[in-house]
Amino acid sequence: MKPIMTTRFLCLLLLAFTATVFPAHSAEKNPRITLLLSGKAEVHLQTMRGFKQRLDEYGDITVALDVRKLIDDKTEDSIDIGASDSDLIIAIGSRATRKLVDADIDTPALSIVTPKVTFSTLMNTSESAGKRHRSGKFAGIVLDQPPLRRIRLARSILAGSRSVGVLWGPTSRQEAAEYRAAASAAGVELNEAVVDEDANPVPIIEDLIKDNKALLAVYDSVALNPNISKWLLYLAYQHRVPVIGFSRAYVDAGALAAVYSTPEQIGRQAAEIVYDYIEGNSVNLPRQIYPKYFSLGLNRSVARSIGLSLPDEDLLLQQLMQAEEGRQAQ
Repeated sequence: MKPIMTTRFLCLLLLAFTATVFPAHSAEKNPRITLLLSGKAEVHLQTMRGFKQRLDEYGDITVALDVRKLIDDKTEDSIDIGASDSDLIIAIGSRATRKLVDADIDTPALSIVTPKVTFSTLMNTSESAGKRHRSGKFAGIVLDQPPLRRIRLARSILAGSRSVGVLWGPTSRQEAAEYRAAASAAGVELNEAVVDEDANPVPIIEDLIKDNKALLAVYDSVALNPNISKWLLYLAYQHRVPVIGFSRAYVDAGALAAVYSTPEQIGRQAAEIVYDYIEGNSVNLPRQIYPKYFSLGLNRSVARSIGLSLPDEDLLLQQLMQAEEGRQAQ
């Protein structure tokens, strides 16, 4: 005589099957997400719009969004992140990320539109945030472009030169090793100069421009702050030396070219990460990643003035994207 399955046994069997098919954090198909904006600047609003638009494209989840803005100090003090019952918190911008770090809560979190050096510093100086970061509960899509993407752009535009000058400052020198590795992978030589905390960067920039046929600008609050950046662009233009910038604004100011990610593109990537996490495709949030989607800016006026011929913008962008797809497929 076959044993009869009890109701209790059937329930346990069903629970075991459900736990296998659906990971713990994907069981909730109506997740609650808090969007914490660093302010009401257009960059923060555009990022939020990109996030919401991409999330709306997924038809199998319904997200309850709680949008909060750190408009001023009074508003910031009144927002209690620790009281949030959200399943996930997304901090848009550096100020919101700092607020989230200070809150010291265990809710999974994602920081976006924050410079890499800022995000890394926050993770390294906060023991709690650093621990959550290492365990996959505090992730970051940094604002910076990956060094290899930037160096590929330089190589594609400056076909006649396989070397570029780069200036390091107290903060940007933290990226030097990664840039060197990227340059080696792309077959480009970096001619480097360093500016210390108390040094005057202008003479060093002048020598760098005289000794190189192209420059790769890496932002640094000391060596390449906004005032020094203007001086570098002016000197480079006078010497007909092209500059590969780090933002759309830098191209508009006089750099020859740059790859950059729009706020909407970063918001879109954030939504895709959130969706994978909710669905259980990713057990943890990614610890720190570069922007996936990017745009290309070219300054043809500068190119004409210094005697350079730029390739077609759409074709160049497609080539850069295909290079990254090929690398990911390897």
